[in-house]
Amino acid sequence: MKYIASLITWLGAILIPMLPAIFGSIVVQVLMMLGFSFLAVEGINIGLDFFVGFIDSSLAGVPSNILGVLGLAGADEAINIILTGHLFVLSLKGLTAKKFLPTWRGTTK
Repeated sequence: MKYIASLITWLGAILIPMLPAIFGSIVVQVLMMLGFSFLAVEGINIGLDFFVGFIDSSLAGVPSNILGVLGLAGADEAINIILTGHLFVLSLKGLTAKKFLPTWRGTTK
């Protein structure tokens, strides 16, 4: 009986400090299953669409011969490489993040 009580005490001393981390990871996994990651990806998609639309509207007034020179110089491929690089970095940061939810720490005086 003495060994069972000490085993329960020992398990309690190990498991009780780990409970917030276990429940925190469970909450993150549930949010991801419910579509939290879909919202983040959709927000990035909307931002990239806005940026591409901004570039398209900015180049709308440029004469066609200058657009031809930009096309020959590979400006469209350069813009595509830059946007793809930004999307890759955002995806990599999202996959390697240790916390998926923002935290609030308050101010200390």
